Amino acid sequence: MWEPPEFTKRRHIMEANAMSGIPMVVRGKCSTFGPALDGKPDSGMTDKEGLALYEHKEANDRPDLFLSGNESLGVCRRLRPDAHFIAMRFPKGNIRRELQCAVWRVEANGKSVLASLVDWGPAEWTGRALYLSSAIMSELGIKTDDVVSATRV
Repeated sequence: MWEPPEFTKRRHIMEANAMSGIPMVVRGKCSTFGPALDGKPDSGMTDKEGLALYEHKEANDRPDLFLSGNESLGVCRRLRPDAHFIAMRFPKGNIRRELQCAVWRVEANGKSVLASLVDWGPAEWTGRALYLSSAIMSELGIKTDDVVSATRV
């Protein structure tokens, strides 16, 4: 099992795909990002903020994740409140399409949901391994700083 030094310090577990270096399993503390279930925007994101893996054109092709809407705002403001999306740290490089196509199983409390990776984060200084949509947090019955795992399926 490969563990980058920054994850080892926080006891996050990551297994790497030998071909691309994309994590296969990420385990650690989580927090929420994106709109709340009631549609209120994430106060930690600006109106012009983008996402690491999606531009507006790509978001238009994913109605399961994004609302149709105002392209003058950042694509993060188009995330669906009821969608299953996550953010995690991943290696830089030409792997955008592979990451967009990957499906992740997020597990906690004996429950699991499938999700799509949409962004890079959370920042290392937070001590968290994953950001999850409000829909995932609600369905799994978890709160900020609970430990979850995400496995690429």
